[in-house]
Amino acid sequence: MLIPQSIAYATIVGLPPQTGLFAASIPLIVAAPFVSCPWLQTGPVALTSILTYGALSAYKFESTTEMMGAAALVALIVGVTRLLLGVFRLGAFTRLLSRPVVLGFTTAAAILIISSQLSSALGATNTEPNVLYRAFVSLSDPSIWNSREIFIALIAGSVAWYSRAVHKLFPSILVAVLVAILVSKFLPYPVQTVGNLPGEFVSLNFNLPFEKIGMLLLPGLIIAFVGFAEPASISMTLMEEVDREWNPNWELCGGGMANVASAFVGGYPVGGSFSRTSINRFAGATTSWSGFFTGCIVLSLLCATPILKTLPVSALAAVIIVAVIRLIKVREIIAMAKDNWLHGLVAVFTLFVILWFTPRVDLGVLVGVTVGSCVKYWETSRATKLEDISKPGG
Repeated sequence: MLIPQSIAYATIVGLPPQTGLFAASIPLIVAAPFVSCPWLQTGPVALTSILTYGALSAYKFESTTEMMGAAALVALIVGVTRLLLGVFRLGAFTRLLSRPVVLGFTTAAAILIISSQLSSALGATNTEPNVLYRAFVSLSDPSIWNSREIFIALIAGSVAWYSRAVHKLFPSILVAVLVAILVSKFLPYPVQTVGNLPGEFVSLNFNLPFEKIGMLLLPGLIIAFVGFAEPASISMTLMEEVDREWNPNWELCGGGMANVASAFVGGYPVGGSFSRTSINRFAGATTSWSGFFTGCIVLSLLCATPILKTLPVSALAAVIIVAVIRLIKVREIIAMAKDNWLHGLVAVFTLFVILWFTPRVDLGVLVGVTVGSCVKYWETSRATKLEDISKPGG
């Protein structure tokens, strides 16, 4: 799952595919000794990718190399921030990420990711910088659609969606990718493909564009905090199921080390994956060495990745859409609003403010977290006052 996902998520950011592959190798190996949850699978993930996209798309880069350097610098900022939080035992900050804010952010991120891939899935040539407007234009103008690309996207998406019913361990994404490559070879006309995958081995690079740290510091800090919500939530859930204690400080150190490593091997910010972590546990993993071996396997297969250069872009878009569509939490938000209308309002507000600030997703998240924290503080203060009044003599 990790190899096709890492290629797909790198395209969300606008980075070359090999950037995702580099982020899926050494960072997993480095993080393994530090993580608290034994099943956690680190690497490129959808939510962190859309946050990185928001951070980088606000600026113009003269070349792809310059953009890759900026992405690596953001990864370094994320890594150092999480390491400091973990070392100084500040993992309790996760309480600031209230459930309404996380639900709103997750749904907004899923909508943005799907919007960013619709043009590719439809084979539509569209260069609009705003992903929401790009998706609207692509959907509203069938004259720019490409039937061959749509055909490939439907096949890949169907295989990825329905093959999950075979078994929890069935590699649906990998199978969808391979089927799409095979089908595209038999089409009478060519389709747009991922293109060159050099099959290069990772190399260390400490020459990062530190002169850009001023403009990337705030987005990097936000990714460090908000991006931790994903590994934190999946780790806490799984550890509670087996009645084991989860240490957020250790998890911060693990994520910090992974991002620092990603920065120096030409990757971009990484996080913990919901899907890969769940499958890792179901497969019978018992220690964090499972993540170590995953990284080692990807590292050993880097030289073989050129075989994926014929992967259709529309198939990759369809796989991404299928992977993130489950992150749209409309039912959960409605259920939350029925239980507590104020929490539902915070979730909806966070959702729309992030979409409004697109592509500066980081600013939208900052506003959502601030409002969510204010509501949480008001509820706590109100509960305390009511408790004092109810006491004898109150």
